[in-house]
Amino acid sequence: KRLFPFLKRYRALLVMILVLNLYCALVDIVNPLLQRYAIDTFIAAGTTKGLALYAVCCVLIILSQTLAVLGFTRGSMTVEMRLGRDMKRACFVHLQTLSLSYYNVTPVGYLLSRIMSDTNRIAAIIAWNMVDVLWAVLYVLGVFAIMFALDPGLAAAVILIVPVMALLTAWFQDRILRWNRRVRKMNSRITSAYNEGIMGARTSKTLVIEEQNSREFEAVTQDMRLSSVRAARLSAVYIPLVMFFSSLTTAIVLARGGALALEHLMLIGTLSAFTSYAVGIFEPIQQIA
Repeated sequence: KRLFPFLKRYRALLVMILVLNLYCALVDIVNPLLQRYAIDTFIAAGTTKGLALYAVCCVLIILSQTLAVLGFTRGSMTVEMRLGRDMKRACFVHLQTLSLSYYNVTPVGYLLSRIMSDTNRIAAIIAWNMVDVLWAVLYVLGVFAIMFALDPGLAAAVILIVPVMALLTAWFQDRILRWNRRVRKMNSRITSAYNEGIMGARTSKTLVIEEQNSREFEAVTQDMRLSSVRAARLSAVYIPLVMFFSSLTTAIVLARGGALALEHLMLIGTLSAFTSYAVGIFEPIQQIA
């Protein structure tokens, strides 16, 4: 609700970003099907008839996706920079209206961290992360639909891994988020300590409390270091687990699909497409989480 007045200025740009991003998701979904067609039509059949037309179509699709990526990247960068600027400007104007009592109890470093750092993070989330999530949702839904259309049994085997991944992600992301929020709080305290140390340098020297200031600053930075390490450790465990389940899914597809292919119940191209989908599906699931 608070962001809407800022976002409505860039409605046309945001719509363009979303459309281009959806097109990129569609191409990502279709690519393994093109790979399937090439294997079954040219490689398995041992012919090059129609290969030139196929190659031209592939090149055109790649070029169109490249232009779409350039378009939404430029649009997202524009939204990020302008949105950050607008929020900083609004914050600065609002600060002029606040009472002296507010400034007496609020550290300047805290305000600087909120206005300079946090506005940038919000702008980046709007411009990039929300678009990525939309791409991920469309990609996952499209991939599941195609896998069920190609082979419902093999698709069900892949989907069985998803609830495990969802539970794992929920457990880890809750803790990663908690520690990253703590890091953000520590960051504002460090900015505040820098500001107070510089602005109050004359007072510190007069009272000879430089050593005390250094100890207090060291305590704050040590707290941020420990919080950052804890968040990094959680990520360091979580990401390999995601990779493990992705590899496990690929192994299931290759084992089951390979057996079907040997029995001539599945085409090699279909197995290839399934493998591509199994490898690629967990990154967008992780992004959604």
